[in-house]
Amino acid sequence: MKNHYCLYRHLKPSGEVFYIGMGNLKRPYTKSDRSDFWWKVINKYGYEIQILKTNLTKEEAYELEIILIAWYGRKNLNLGPLVNLTNGGDGSNNVIVSEQTKLKLSKIHKGSKKTEETKRKMSEKAKLRIFLKETRLKMSESAKNKIITEEHKEKLYSNKKGYNNGMFGKTHSDETKEKIRLKALERSSNKSIRK
Repeated sequence: MKNHYCLYRHLKPSGEVFYIGMGNLKRPYTKSDRSDFWWKVINKYGYEIQILKTNLTKEEAYELEIILIAWYGRKNLNLGPLVNLTNGGDGSNNVIVSEQTKLKLSKIHKGSKKTEETKRKMSEKAKLRIFLKETRLKMSESAKNKIITEEHKEKLYSNKKGYNNGMFGKTHSDETKEKIRLKALERSSNKSIRK
């Protein structure tokens, strides 16, 4: 198997990493087949290219790409600065993630707690995020076709019980309760207008 793949990253001039990729040695320098999010960043800031590793097999490049995307975190999942739209490894090619990679990813995620300041910044950025119409349609279709098993529902429910619930031992202030009530009224009036 030829080792002609590389792992690379794109950075803003400030040094902030915003994209992780893999491919042949030409891929880091090409602008074709890039997402709208990638274009927004480079149109605003420009970018620099950094080759991290060369002489890789396709499988090695996939594995490293998955690890680095998990490490930095994707912006569209509110996990970090990357504009990557997948977790890497080109899932469309049915790449099987090895147990070793799963272990590496698990270690990366364990103990990586975000500070309250980081959570606040992520929340503020999420509020300003605007999805393109095409993206919203894809998200809508994906959500409609998603089937959640009873077992999965139970797991989701159990993960939010007791200490795991963000509101455990807390109560909403009267002001917050009023805001929630007004939002609910607004939603129900919008639904009746659409009908």
